[in-house]
Amino acid sequence: MSIRWVALSLAAATTVVASGGAAMAADAKPTPTASPTRTASASALAGAQSKRPAPKQAQGTFIVPFQPPNTASGSKTALQGIKAGTTSGTYIIVGTTFPNGYVYTGPIAKSATTSPGVGTWTMMNVPASWGTSASTASPSASATASASASTGMTTSIYGVDNLGNGNVALVGTWNIGNVSTTGVKSFVYNGPVTATPAASAFKQFVAVDPSTGKSADATFLHSVSGGLVVGNYDFAGDDNPAGNAFVLDPSTGVQTNVQYPQNQRAFTHTAYGIWWNGGTSYTIAGGSSRSHTPTEPTGDQYFGTGTLIDYNSATKSFSNFRSFAFPGAGGKTILTHFEGIWSNGSGTYRMPITTNANSASQGGVATIRRGSNGKFGAATWKLFTVPGSSTVTTGNSISSATVIGVSSVGGTVLPYTFVESPSSLKSDLRPSARPTPTRTPTRTPSATPSPTRTPSATSTPTRTPSATPTPTRTPAVTATPTQASTPTVTPTRAVVTATPTR
Repeated sequence: MSIRWVALSLAAATTVVASGGAAMAADAKPTPTASPTRTASASALAGAQSKRPAPKQAQGTFIVPFQPPNTASGSKTALQGIKAGTTSGTYIIVGTTFPNGYVYTGPIAKSATTSPGVGTWTMMNVPASWGTSASTASPSASATASASASTGMTTSIYGVDNLGNGNVALVGTWNIGNVSTTGVKSFVYNGPVTATPAASAFKQFVAVDPSTGKSADATFLHSVSGGLVVGNYDFAGDDNPAGNAFVLDPSTGVQTNVQYPQNQRAFTHTAYGIWWNGGTSYTIAGGSSRSHTPTEPTGDQYFGTGTLIDYNSATKSFSNFRSFAFPGAGGKTILTHFEGIWSNGSGTYRMPITTNANSASQGGVATIRRGSNGKFGAATWKLFTVPGSSTVTTGNSISSATVIGVSSVGGTVLPYTFVESPSSLKSDLRPSARPTPTRTPTRTPSATPSPTRTPSATSTPTRTPSATPTPTRTPAVTATPTQASTPTVTPTRAVVTATPTR
């Protein structure tokens, strides 16, 4: 999960809706007109949307805030990734309480409304030796433990995978000094959950442009599953904020840019979640956008849509692309984005969503099943309302019935957990027409470095998102859902460096 795009995209979308479409975000530039797209008329689109089943309201239990104990009031805390724990009813949740990364292991008390959880919160940061200089700045008020933040570095953990035997794979970003949208580096960690992780268990990563070999100004690793990682990268001033989506194999350092269908090539794309279906089959969730702000608020185009696409790690090929737009009231929803992905292993996928339903950011869940032809079917939608929330709620990650994210409550952005009730969840988890492949053992993300190009000394270290909308994902403008296969792509070697030994 990352949430910077919510601040930018939602602010732009809401402004356009309120002003009749005249406004553009201050940092946005018009998209080149060279890429034609098929659009539907406003009346036709609204009519098609009105025929869709109305979104339901998910029922369940919230805990707000769900954060480390003794977290100072006003701290910037975000829950960003979740996977099932080793024991039934437990979870591994990752995120940040600025400037530190945190991992929570344990159950979620379904009867509580506010709680730090009954499990264990562990602060985990990238090695201090990664910093090029030490900062004299005092730790944030939210630092609750060993003050590795005194180095002036920040760590934000975005995604997690349960490797078993007490080990996890973690991915995220790190930075030196203040949060920034450029100069962001990412990391992969493979090892136990501990406040004193070995430096050798970490590996830095900077994406590269496959056409030029240039190192990206900002790299975000969002999600990890079955040995592969997905993320985004961008270059300062390239009019495409973190819109280059890729798959990374940490064991080899090979970066493969996601190849979307030809009619989607002009879009900005995000890869926020990856799910290993078994064997060499993976499914990637995210979003796409044709421009940085809504240019047709009358309903002729969506600003952003959620997307799914399959990936075959053996052939490096992509297929079964489809985009999805939240129906909204009267077909007016501009923004939809898939923030993560979970599957029951039988062809049913659940994605946490962020949408601008009711002219405000709202969290929810999209459930999508494969048809007998292996392609993705239509989505069914559920929204949920965090108690006391006002303008912004994000659905950041999901594990079965549990969604995590952040929400503006009483003017403060707070982390929450939402556990959907069995009766509310039941209809979402029936088997699809075509089960996905059987899961078999596969490699795990390796922290052992592979021979690769090292980032230049001038590469700026990285930003760490906070609970205030900060990280980067820009969704998309598509007309109606489409499905297509895409060609095989030649992978490129990204910048992956070994961790200096402490």
